[in-house]
Amino acid sequence: PGSSFKPIAYATAMEVAGLTQATVLVDQPTVFKVPGQDDYKPGNHDNTFMGSMTVRKALNISRNLPAIKAMEAATPEAVVARATELGYQNMQPVWSLALGSVEVTPLQHAAAYGAFANGGVKMEPYFVARIESANGLALFEATPRSTRIWSPEVAYEMLDTLHGNVVDEGAFSLRAAIDGRYVSGKTGTTNEER
Repeated sequence: PGSSFKPIAYATAMEVAGLTQATVLVDQPTVFKVPGQDDYKPGNHDNTFMGSMTVRKALNISRNLPAIKAMEAATPEAVVARATELGYQNMQPVWSLALGSVEVTPLQHAAAYGAFANGGVKMEPYFVARIESANGLALFEATPRSTRIWSPEVAYEMLDTLHGNVVDEGAFSLRAAIDGRYVSGKTGTTNEER
């Protein structure tokens, strides 16, 4: 998912560590220690650092260091736990997780994002809503399972932050805006800018 995973890290930091979209984080060179491995020294897509900025701005312009620092505030383990609750699989508590260095399916990702729009409740995806006989009798009817993942406050705050990613000047998702619709979103690229 690349940077489109950052909202999961930020929302976990909002829930666990009390961050808000107005929290100021610093985009600067930072070394993260990894026991038994080389230090992790992440950069940004443009190879620059921009200093202090709010969570909202950092998400709007997809800065990497603030996302990792948000995850640090929550702990990588907390992000893994929340991501697992959202339906992601094989999550590992590594620093690059905040940048989306994991494999996810589009369905997992869409369901996870849906929890922001649904007041913090994740609905289990399903493909068939109802099957009827020729007489109109229900042979099968889906009973979607729901799980509260985020508090309503955190879900709203992240949804609004993601809305900023579509409407704020300089945000990366401006092309996703639809006249007359409340749209939220986040860009994400992986290897070689794909």
